[in-house]
Amino acid sequence: MNATTEAAATQLGLVARASSHPYATALLVLIASALLLNAVSRKASKQVNLPAWVPIEIALTSVLVASGGLGLRLCSMLRRRTGALFGVTSKHSILLDIKGQDRFFAAPSSSLSGHMRDWTMTTRVFGMDATDELFDKANASSKGLYVAVERLFVNDAASTAAILRADVPGKIARLATFSPDAKLQKWELSAQRRIIDDKAVEVSLAKLLRDFGACIAIPLLYGQDFVDRYETILSDLWSFDNDAFPLLIIGVPKWAPIKGLREGVAARSRMHKELEGLYRRITQYQNGEPVDFDADMSDVSAVALERNKVYIEHGYSVHHRGQSDLGIFWAQNGNTQPLLFWFIGYVYSTPGLLDSIRKEVAPYVQLAAANPGDEPEITSYDPAGLSRDCPLLKSALFETFRLTSEPTSIRYLNRPLTLHAGGHTHDLKAGTWLSAPHAVAQYDPELYPDPTKFDPARFIEEDESGRRIARYGKLKPWGLGTGICKGRTFAEKEILAIGAAIVTLWDMEPADGAAWKMPGTIPGTGVKKPTEDMRVILRKRSWAA
Repeated sequence: MNATTEAAATQLGLVARASSHPYATALLVLIASALLLNAVSRKASKQVNLPAWVPIEIALTSVLVASGGLGLRLCSMLRRRTGALFGVTSKHSILLDIKGQDRFFAAPSSSLSGHMRDWTMTTRVFGMDATDELFDKANASSKGLYVAVERLFVNDAASTAAILRADVPGKIARLATFSPDAKLQKWELSAQRRIIDDKAVEVSLAKLLRDFGACIAIPLLYGQDFVDRYETILSDLWSFDNDAFPLLIIGVPKWAPIKGLREGVAARSRMHKELEGLYRRITQYQNGEPVDFDADMSDVSAVALERNKVYIEHGYSVHHRGQSDLGIFWAQNGNTQPLLFWFIGYVYSTPGLLDSIRKEVAPYVQLAAANPGDEPEITSYDPAGLSRDCPLLKSALFETFRLTSEPTSIRYLNRPLTLHAGGHTHDLKAGTWLSAPHAVAQYDPELYPDPTKFDPARFIEEDESGRRIARYGKLKPWGLGTGICKGRTFAEKEILAIGAAIVTLWDMEPADGAAWKMPGTIPGTGVKKPTEDMRVILRKRSWAA
């Protein structure tokens, strides 16, 4: 959950999405005008920002190279370099050689830095005031801010403990409400629930699972009071993610006359305000002062508490703490929660997979009824065992990453570097940018035979003892090197834990009575989005009813 996770660093396929819009021409003209305005109005500053055209170049190059044939030839004709490096300018190179990526991106941050990329995301997308003073503060405080994140969300034991605190079994049991008189839970509000009878409901699965995952994750970072007090937290998060993020990252100004963008920017402002209020309460709590609204701060994470200390140490105002923390808030949810939908969709729609996974996870998600005739509940729950001893569950998740994630690593060269890739040697100049769009390799038939097919066992191997395990192999869903996603361990465990609990307690089927069919995809902000939501009928498993 780096504030600018590798998966969100670019908007792969953004141009493809824009070109299908009914106002595509006007939109592209607006983008071009914004880029020109940015170029002519740039003031002298110590700040270095990712050029707004870089995400567009990455998107176009990725699409053309992946298409092969004429597209690949066109890219090869226009590029300035040879071998595995693409790109039409001297300021930005795109590395498509999977063999050379790991070694090169392992260079120390003093040589190959993600800081300029992070600052660009923090200001251009997440809305931090872009002053030189704040640039210096961000540079000085970045290590302390991310160390706090890594202690909880990268550390294996800490991530497992966080999942256990989240009460996934209890909340999964309440995934859907069957009574018309009962108040809907926060995660149900956007799912367009339709009650069929007292044991079945029809819901929009993508929205339900996206919001359920967020309701698991956010309290672990900011506490339950923050979620309860902020009534529009989910709608604001997804309005910003869907409507503002894709345009802001390519330099479209926030004042542009685009309805979705204006609504997304307004949602961003509300998130800033709520996070500012949270950090004011955290400061009061840490100082032993009365807390606004008498808010319960007892379950605010050590991550937020430690980040507040770092903010204070480096002189951040409460206002700027709220702006800065939007990146971590978004990164915790922007990719992980949509992935949860894709994972569950593939598990239920792939013939035979649901039964196999239910058998595999049964020793780690155990059920019992308190009394004869009662509905069974999850009484024993082992997230560590799910991650360690359930290779099919884990491989199916990795295959979901492969088909739906759109990760790209982006770095700024602080000093000249030599790159050996694709049988060529390249001397890269200081002050230029290098990117590696990993999604291109995810559909490479040489790496993944029949690459468009969902193969749940694709990532299962045998270790030295003959034990079946799931390994990422060449898959890079979290990016590479020092800029790798800071929340990868927690995100993986969260999806596995929620997924195992869902398959244990719930049955679902397509609402139209037809065979399962996964929806098409469109580019997202790091994870693909469905072209349409899946309407499903959700009920407790027949034997647990």
